[in-house]
Amino acid sequence: MKNLCETVYSLLRVESGREISAGTNLEHDLGMDSLDMMNILMDIEDTYQITIPLNALANVKTVDDLIKAIVNSQGGNSTSDRTIVNDNISNN
Repeated sequence: MKNLCETVYSLLRVESGREISAGTNLEHDLGMDSLDMMNILMDIEDTYQITIPLNALANVKTVDDLIKAIVNSQGGNSTSDRTIVNDNISNN
């Protein structure tokens, strides 16, 4: 899932037409609602052939939260998974 960050950033740029950073607030900065989030999740699920439980998004506010929630929902609780996510976020 190394390209997960790139995929999320790309999808959010297309959806919002705005620049994206790790701290971008999905609701306040991008104006996303629950339907927009569902569309992004379906695109990610299709791209990676995974299922993301809706409860994984309960506390998602920022792009960083979204990426971490996706990784964690797939059992990615190891330090290396978090490092990949954090490194990719820093590079975008």
